[in-house]
Amino acid sequence: MLEPKNSYGKIPGAECVSELAELSTQFDIFRFLKKITEAWGMKAFMVVNIPAHIALELSQYTVITNWPAELLHQYDNEGLLPRSNVLRALKQSSVPFFVDAELLRSGHENTVGETILDLFTRFDMVKSLWCPVQDHTGQRGAVSFHGNRTDFSPTFVAEIAYVCAHIFSRLAHVRTLDSRVTG
Repeated sequence: MLEPKNSYGKIPGAECVSELAELSTQFDIFRFLKKITEAWGMKAFMVVNIPAHIALELSQYTVITNWPAELLHQYDNEGLLPRSNVLRALKQSSVPFFVDAELLRSGHENTVGETILDLFTRFDMVKSLWCPVQDHTGQRGAVSFHGNRTDFSPTFVAEIAYVCAHIFSRLAHVRTLDSRVTG
């Protein structure tokens, strides 16, 4: 099991949302996400807006991430977003779901499926948890965590989804503050 890496004396769950109210910049939220991603035994995170129309590049809809730049660039360069099983699932669901090698390859011709799997394998990010979210304006999005784990209990997935809803809401609030300052 993971060692405690926070002031709670255990793996952070729903109680860590109290920290979010204190965060005032996207960089603060980035550091918070990095900390909980590592504490949960995952490697990377991503917060995205879900496009309402056909989208071509994941980077256009990424709000904040610590994915390796090469992975995101290659994903966009290969034109994988329009064929994404994950994006399709996000548009059809409002509950958290796990992604594994089977879902990444599913429904694709062999070469495309292998390209997708090889890309995520190279960065050791084949498994992920995606949590659909929505902000106060109705903007749909998702918060995801990537690595090698999918052994979270259903109760902990519920806590993670709760934390993700708060993360997306706080990011929307911070962006509103940023637009007032720059607008």
